[in-house]
Amino acid sequence: MFFRAIYLSIFSCLFSLNALGAESSAELINNTASKDILNAHYALYQGDTGPAEHLITAQVKLVEPNNDSLAVQQLQVMIWVEQEEEDKATELLLALQKQYSKNADVHSFSAGIWKVLGHQVSIFSKVEYYSRSVAASIRAGELAPNNAKYVRKQASVYAQPEMFGGIEGKQRPMLPKIQTLDLQYGLAAEIDLAQNEQNDKKASQLAEQVIREYPNSFLLVERAAQMHATLQNKARAQQLYAQACNFPAQTSTDRLTWISSCYRVVYLTLKTDKNHSLAVSAMQRLLSVNTLKTAKNAQAKLYLAEMANKVGNKALALATYRELALQGLDNEIKKKARKALKKLP
Repeated sequence: MFFRAIYLSIFSCLFSLNALGAESSAELINNTASKDILNAHYALYQGDTGPAEHLITAQVKLVEPNNDSLAVQQLQVMIWVEQEEEDKATELLLALQKQYSKNADVHSFSAGIWKVLGHQVSIFSKVEYYSRSVAASIRAGELAPNNAKYVRKQASVYAQPEMFGGIEGKQRPMLPKIQTLDLQYGLAAEIDLAQNEQNDKKASQLAEQVIREYPNSFLLVERAAQMHATLQNKARAQQLYAQACNFPAQTSTDRLTWISSCYRVVYLTLKTDKNHSLAVSAMQRLLSVNTLKTAKNAQAKLYLAEMANKVGNKALALATYRELALQGLDNEIKKKARKALKKLP
């Protein structure tokens, strides 16, 4: 499922730099969405579909569409992806791209959804869905040639295999334009290029350069972390993801990237069995923002308890396990918590 892939299955391909680029999630339509829309997204990210479903129901009852109609339809797409209703999600997403064919935000949103659907569908359909993701990213950049974020993504997907719609040789010439539009996105695009050209030495050097020059840029700290993870520099990647997680919780389109940064700290801890204290801090930071009582946040608490136990913080581990054993919304998590409690002194 879409949100489970983002939050719980941190071992999944959505948390790796896959063939379709670094960004793994669909984005909000824009940065001016209403408070209700934003709240519905943030609830969805935590596993609560209620606010989104309420907005969808209210929208259906309207005689005429309003300013939130498109955003509500996007919420419907995301819920159907969560429910693995690929056919319904595909039909509505295609309709939205047709209806809003000149809207760059819609195509950018669609690119993320097509990628997630590509992970869900059968192997025989994957090329079709990944190709749709690439095409949507390219279209978003074409429609918004002054949007550095979209143009950067457009340039990056040009480097994908021809079978997905990539076009060899088109990424590098776009770099100067991105650098002119926005210096930080230009640096991120330069890292993208080095990675796609398999110039690992330059990519590593650029990752460290951006950290030195822009230590307060969430965009560049998170991109540097991605790069080190790709190069299998696990300890450095873990440090940088922890740094990204410690930034103020990002708003609108970058919220999912911020959340995934926190989970990646845990993922790398589990991979290396090192620096468990970083994972404890990451889950505490995440749970200070994601406060809804959902199964997904219960999973984060389970990670917190496991990591706290590893570093010898028995008080925190016991308190968290007890909370999950008594109040957890997920029966499997409850069982794990109770089992862990029996093993603790």
